Amino acid sequence: MRRAALLIPCALGLASLGVFRRRLLLVRVVGHSMEPAYADGDTLLAVRVARSRGWRAGEDLVFTPTGRTRVPGDPPYLVKRVRAVPGDPVPPEVVTSDLVPGDQIARLMDAAAGLIKPDWLLVQGLNLAAGPSWYAVQVSSVIGRVVTGPRAAFGPRPHQAS
Repeated sequence: MRRAALLIPCALGLASLGVFRRRLLLVRVVGHSMEPAYADGDTLLAVRVARSRGWRAGEDLVFTPTGRTRVPGDPPYLVKRVRAVPGDPVPPEVVTSDLVPGDQIARLMDAAAGLIKPDWLLVQGLNLAAGPSWYAVQVSSVIGRVVTGPRAAFGPRPHQAS
């Protein structure tokens, strides 16, 4: 009887650890594109999100880069700030910019209305000294929303992102 009383809390504790690991993600920042908010080497905590959630400009997201040629050593994830969500107007500096490839603008924008298409987000890096870095991101590639950072690393080795 006493052994069973000990096994139940242990089993519950292990089960809750599994839930946390599926919901939370540690990401280590690589590079300077998100300075001054996040510096190279910072560790961020992100919560995995449902693809159907409402998006807000100003939140920082973790996503898998799509439509880019991957180079060995590239981080598996990127962290960028949301600039515009579906239904928002596309900022004029993006439409006229050569910093965003034209094919990304075409995928991102409803040309007739000048609005961000459903299922797309416009995100950007924050480091103005390095020049603006804009990305057209499909909602399906978003993994999580940054909830804390920067923090010292703890627990398992975090994934890398830039």
